[in-house]
Amino acid sequence: MKKCIVLLMVFLFGITKASAQDRADISLNGSVLAMNSATNSGITRGSSTTGGALASFRFWLTPRNGFEFNYGHARDTQTVTTTAGKTSLDSGVHEVSGAYVFRLTNASYLQPFFGAGVALLQFNPAKNSTLSPLPQSQNKPGLLSLAGFDYVFNRHISARVQFRGLVFAAPSFMNETFRSNTMHLMSEPTFGFVYRF
Repeated sequence: MKKCIVLLMVFLFGITKASAQDRADISLNGSVLAMNSATNSGITRGSSTTGGALASFRFWLTPRNGFEFNYGHARDTQTVTTTAGKTSLDSGVHEVSGAYVFRLTNASYLQPFFGAGVALLQFNPAKNSTLSPLPQSQNKPGLLSLAGFDYVFNRHISARVQFRGLVFAAPSFMNETFRSNTMHLMSEPTFGFVYRF
């Protein structure tokens, strides 16, 4: 217990120190997720376009170099099409990711940035008794790229527009119907607001 309290105090001290230097920010964003379709061995895999939410925390080591940590959530419909027909499955998508971010300038109202990192996606399918065996939750690692800009209103508040791309292998949900062995790009334009502290 004492170790936990000490770690908490160190963490809070670090946040306070960061706050004094305006080196940290959080953002809440709305997003649109669209996955490309891909075909392998006569199996075409795709997904619906859907809306989602993304929360981010950024810490700037220098005025131009920083790291961000993200959590995102959305619901979509995964589809697989074969000569036998089309099968759909509703799924929740959770994203946990981290990335290096480079800011082109920190001196104007418009602050462009770009970055790259890694992600872990969790797909949680809805219960579907027509599929046997029942689809199971599955985690997939991915690669993240991002580019965008912050429009600074004042010292603490900004608007953020960015385009994110996630590359990952399609989930099979532990069900042969959905096993396509395809790679996909999830395009994710987002818009939100930033609070700098």
